[in-house]
Amino acid sequence: MVASIACWLRRCARWSNPVARRARRRVFGITRAENSQGAQLRPLSYFLAVCLAVGLVASMPPASAATPPGTDIANTASLTYTSIAGDQVTLDSNVVTLTTVFGRTPSASGFTRLTSSGTGLNETLGPTQCEQNGAFAPLPAPLGLDGQPIDTAIAQPVAQAGVYNADETAFVRVDDGDQNLNAVLRETIEVIVSNAQSGDSETLLLLETDINTGIFTGYVGLADSAAIPGNCQLEGGADTTLEINYRDVADPADQSQAVALVEPLSIVFDSVSGLPVDGATITLIDEATGLPAQVFGNDGISAYPSTVISGASATDASGIVYSVPSGGYRFPIIAPGRYRLQVVAPAQYIAPSNRSIAELNALPTGPFDLDDASFGNPFEQLLAGVTALSDVPLDPFDGGLFLTKSTPSVTAAIGDFLRYELTLTNASERVAATGVAVNDTPPLGFRFVAGSARLDDQVIADPQFASAGLPGFSFDLPDIPPSATVRLTYVMEVTGGARGRQAVNMALATADLGVASNEASVAVRLREDLFRSRSTLIGRVVEGGCQNQTFSEQAGVAGVRVFMEDGRFAVTDEGGRFHLEGLQPGRHVVQLDNLTVPDWLEL
Repeated sequence: MVASIACWLRRCARWSNPVARRARRRVFGITRAENSQGAQLRPLSYFLAVCLAVGLVASMPPASAATPPGTDIANTASLTYTSIAGDQVTLDSNVVTLTTVFGRTPSASGFTRLTSSGTGLNETLGPTQCEQNGAFAPLPAPLGLDGQPIDTAIAQPVAQAGVYNADETAFVRVDDGDQNLNAVLRETIEVIVSNAQSGDSETLLLLETDINTGIFTGYVGLADSAAIPGNCQLEGGADTTLEINYRDVADPADQSQAVALVEPLSIVFDSVSGLPVDGATITLIDEATGLPAQVFGNDGISAYPSTVISGASATDASGIVYSVPSGGYRFPIIAPGRYRLQVVAPAQYIAPSNRSIAELNALPTGPFDLDDASFGNPFEQLLAGVTALSDVPLDPFDGGLFLTKSTPSVTAAIGDFLRYELTLTNASERVAATGVAVNDTPPLGFRFVAGSARLDDQVIADPQFASAGLPGFSFDLPDIPPSATVRLTYVMEVTGGARGRQAVNMALATADLGVASNEASVAVRLREDLFRSRSTLIGRVVEGGCQNQTFSEQAGVAGVRVFMEDGRFAVTDEGGRFHLEGLQPGRHVVQLDNLTVPDWLEL
C-alpha cells in the first residue's frame, strides 16, 4: 500500500514542474493570460486532490490471515476537488463488490509406512482420531520399528507403501492444499479407510502435519480377524485390499483414492482339482543375470528370500515372519526388470502346466491370477513395488506307471539261458513319463547276458549294475508319451550259483516326480540235472534178526509201507526193497507203518 501511495504522489509531483504546467494548461484549457492571479495553481490542487482521494480510498490494509472463502469485499472510490469557484467538491464512485473463493487444488491420497532410513519423507503422523458411536475419539499411538509407541507430534521417516502385513499399522496421507484455510493453525480433514474384501470401514480425522502445509496424516491398526465396523480397527486377513476414499468437503468434484494390499498372495494349485499344493519350490530369477533376483520385504529395504516353498512361512532380514496359507507364496517387493518363476514341483506333480488359462479359470475354485509367469515364461515388472500376483498351476501325474514281467520258460537248470520280457505303460492320459528307469533284481546265481537288451526290438545299452555287494541292475529309458507302452527284453544265464527250488526275478519302474510302478515278478522252477544236489535213500525190510548181516532173497518182506517225515512213502517189493528220491541234504526220518507189517512178524 505504501508503494501504491508513493506512485500516486510521484505522478502528482510531475505535474508541478514547468513542463507539466504547460501540459496542464492544455489539459484543463487554462492560460496565463486568462488567469494571472495564480489560477494556474488551481489545476495542481485539483489534480493532487484527485490523486490523493483515489489513492487513499482504494487502498486496503494488509490481512493478517487468509480471508475466508465466500466473503464479500465492497470497494468505493471518492473524488475530492476544489472547483474554479472555490468550492470543495467530493464525488463517490459506484460500489464494486468482490466475493472471495477457494484457490482450488486437486487432492492426492496414499499409504505410507515407517522406515528405518531417510528414503522417503519426514513428517508428523498424528495424533489421529477415529469416529466411534457418532463421535471422534483419539487413537492410541502406533508402534515404531522398535516395538515401542512413537511420538506422533515428532516428524518420523516414512516411505510410500503398497503392501502391509495383516497385523501392522497402515499410515494414511492426503495432500490437499485448499484445505489449508488458516495459515496459523493445524487443521483436520475426514477420510474413510476400508477393506474391500472384509467390508470393514473406519472414518478417520487426519491432522495437518504442520501449520500452513495442506498435508494431512493419520493411521489405523490392521487386524487379521472378522470385520467389526466402527471399532477403530480395520479388520481383514491376507490377500485383501485396503482403500482410501477422500472427498473435498468444499469441492465434491475433488475426490482421490489409493489402494494397498494386505499380504498379497499367489497360490500354487492343482490344475485338475483347483486345490492348493504345498511343497513346491519357487525361485524368482532375474532374466538379466540368470541368477536369483533381489527381493525385499514389505518395507522395501529388508532383504527377503529369493526362493520360497509354497505353504511355508518366510522371514526377511528385519526378522518379520511372513506366514502364508496352504499353497501360498510371496515375493513382496522387487525392482523394475524382467523376471521369471522357476518352479520345482513336489512329488506326483509336473510344472509348468499344459492346461489353458480358460480351463483353469473354469475350475470351481477359480478364477485365478494367471499370466505368462504362471507357466514359467518371463514377465516384466514395470514399476518398483509390489510384485505382480501370479498363481502357478501344477499338473498332477495321473495314473502312474504299470509294469508286467514274463518269461517263456517254466523250468531251468544250470547252464540254461532265459529270455525275460517287461512291458511298461504310462497310465497318464495327458503327461509324459520322464526320467524313467527299470530296476531289476535277479535270483541268486542268474547273470545278465551282455548285449542282449532290446527296447521295442531295438538294441539298447547294457544296464547299469549296482554297487559291489548289492544285487540288481537298472535300465535308463527314454520318455514315455501319455498312454504309451514300451517293451523291454533281455537274456539271463543260470549259473552254478543258482539255489533253491524256485527262482524269482523282480522288477520295479520309477520316473520323475517320485512316480513308481507296481512291483512285477516272474518265477521259474529249477531242476537238477544228474542229481547234482539231491540224494536217494535206498533200503530193505527183511525177516530175521539184526545180528544176521546176510539175507537171502526170500528174507525180504513185501508190502510194507515206509514213510518220510515230509509225508512221502514207498512200499517194499517182493525182496523187501524200497527207495525214496530227491532228498535234500540234512536230517531225515524214516518210519515203518505198523499196520502193513504181517501179523506173524513184529519189529
